[in-house]
Amino acid sequence: MIRRTRSGSHRRELLQYSIWLWRDLYNWTRVHYSLFGWTPAMAVGLAEEVWTVSKYIWYPVHVSDLLYIDWAEQRNSVLESAVDVYKRNKTLPIS
Repeated sequence: MIRRTRSGSHRRELLQYSIWLWRDLYNWTRVHYSLFGWTPAMAVGLAEEVWTVSKYIWYPVHVSDLLYIDWAEQRNSVLESAVDVYKRNKTLPIS
């Protein structure tokens, strides 16, 4: 029997995703004072600045180039459709 908790560690894939997320946020968004205020990604030369969590979400770092292009196209199509919904052309009355 296992205890029911809020953690997703009972499913192997959720545990793996949690570990990947923790590792990436640790290396890209957390400043390490032993590295003189840099993140490990900055120390290796992968980043030029400390990333925010939102920047990490918008720009995934561990995906293939093809998948990254596909995601960019999907993101742009969603953003464009959202803009179209809010900025519809109003019909002008004809007199």
